[in-house]
Order: sequence, then C-alpha cells, then structure tokens
Amino acid sequence: YSNNNERYAKIYVGLPTLVPSLRKILVNGVKIDGCGGGFPVGLETMESNVPFLLRFLIDCEISGCTWVEVPRFKLAKKQSRCQIEIDCVYSDLIAHEAVGEWQKLAPLRVLAFDIECQGRKGHFPEAEKDPVIQISCVVHEHGSQDVQVVMTLGGCLSINGAHVMTNKTEEELLQNFANFLRQVDPDIVTGYNSQNFDVPYLLNRAKTIWKRNKTALAAFSDWGRAVGVPAKMRDTTFASAAYGKRENVETTVAGRVMFDLLPYMFRNHKLSSYSLNSVCAEFLNQQKEDVHHSIISELQNGTDEDRRRLAVYCLKDSQLV
Repeated sequence: YSNNNERYAKIYVGLPTLVPSLRKILVNGVKIDGCGGGFPVGLETMESNVPFLLRFLIDCEISGCTWVEVPRFKLAKKQSRCQIEIDCVYSDLIAHEAVGEWQKLAPLRVLAFDIECQGRKGHFPEAEKDPVIQISCVVHEHGSQDVQVVMTLGGCLSINGAHVMTNKTEEELLQNFANFLRQVDPDIVTGYNSQNFDVPYLLNRAKTIWKRNKTALAAFSDWGRAVGVPAKMRDTTFASAAYGKRENVETTVAGRVMFDLLPYMFRNHKLSSYSLNSVCAEFLNQQKEDVHHSIISELQNGTDEDRRRLAVYCLKDSQLV
C-alpha cells in the first residue's frame, strides 16, 4: 500500500514468515462484499503448508548438497557475514546433478566445540549460577589441516598442536568465543549433546551476565551470518515407537547448521551406552582424557599446570566429535 521503496523491501523480505498467518486468516474466513450473506467465507488454500525454502528448491530443481551455477549476476553491497553476496534472478540459476565433476565435495567448514563449567559440589551446573571456565574449538575444513583452540579462564600452560587463549574474566572468555565463531565463519557447528547443554548454557550464561551489567555481552548471541539476528532457542519434542518421547532444545542460527551428534547416535545406532566415551570406543577405538567431573573445580582453582590438564580434557572432547 505504499510507494516507498524502502518500506516495500522490508515487507517483501518478511513475506515467507507471514504465510502461515495468512493461511489461518483465509481458512477461518474473511468477509467479502456481496458473498456469503455478510458472514465470513472460508477459503481453501493450495500448497500453503510447503516451506518457502523447499518450494524454491523444487521450483528450481535444486537437490540438497549439490552445486548451483550462477552465470549472470552482479555483486551486491554486503549486508551480512557471508563471504560473497550476489544479486540475480532466480530463473538464471543452473542446478547440476551430482555426476562427474559435480560430485566433488564443497569445502564445508565445521566447528566442533565443548565447554567446561565450574559447578557447585553436589549440583549439576546451572547457567544462572555457575561460570563457564573453558571452551575448546576444533575447526575442520575438507582438505585442510584442523585448527585447534582452547580458551581458558585463568592461566594455562601451552598445549602441543593447539592455540591456548587465556582470559582474565568469564565475560572476556565468552566474548572471545563469540568473536572466534564469527571470524571462523563455520557452515556447521557441532558438539556432543550441544543442543541440549552447551549451546543453551552459553546463551543463558551470557544473558545472566548481561542482566548484571547491561554493557556486557549485549551482542553475544549474534552468531549467524545475518548481522543483528540473534540465535533463537525453542523447546521441541521428538516421539517415536522405537525411542519414546524426548524433549530437546533446538537453536536456530542464521546461515549455519547446528548439528548435535548425540541425537544422531540415538536414532541410527543401537548401543549399550551413548556416552561420548562409549561411542568413541565403538567407532574410533579412542577414549576421552581421564578427568572425572568431580575434580573439575579443583583443577580450575589450582595451578596453570592443573588448568592445562583440564584444557587437554576439554580439547579432546572436541577432537573426538
């Protein structure tokens, strides 16, 4: 209803998210002059339950994880964290089947991470009360050597093959992790039970610190490729005859796939135990480092050598994933 181009552009970008609401309005009924005797008329909608992204892939005959060629385009002014932004007409896209040279793997960048918390004795760590003391990251890109980083709260001795980032405060530790994630720009972020523990713990812990100090970590959750769009958590339920009912936390990060290895193991493998230690023994013939959760606080409160032992333990969890 407006000739203002800027306003029109904002409305257009929001259209996919408005489809479910519009469908509900039409199905429940709308009043149409001269029709239905003044009563709301319910209208049938077609294919309104098909997600916009899926509709786009089908219309352009694009299969998942295949190559797409864009022969005619112009570079757009960058407004996101994507490496390249282009402006093109969707009908110009050329989808290639995964045959011949188009079978090659894309250099997808994967970030595996793990966190350690300093919980109170006899209590499971809570983001509102217990600090994050270490975060390990392993960055893998097909055809390249892995990059290993561990961030610690307090001093830590060096670790062969890894970069150790020491931090004086927990706020600094969390901010460095967020900056590292944005700089690495991973396509996939993964961990073991990361969706139900590590990711929500980090987001909720940063929120707790922000409530105490409004200037701290205000943009911590801005993890995605769309600038200014924070990571969003929502509770989900998975139910099946084979696995029963499971409640999970699903986090959406713009432009990145959040992949938790634990649910994959539950759904695809019959194992006697689904702990990371048991899974790695089964598939990799490897084990975690020998650090019991009961001594994590003791190691954190100890020397630089003690925190190094904890950092090696934390780093190994990311390596195994």
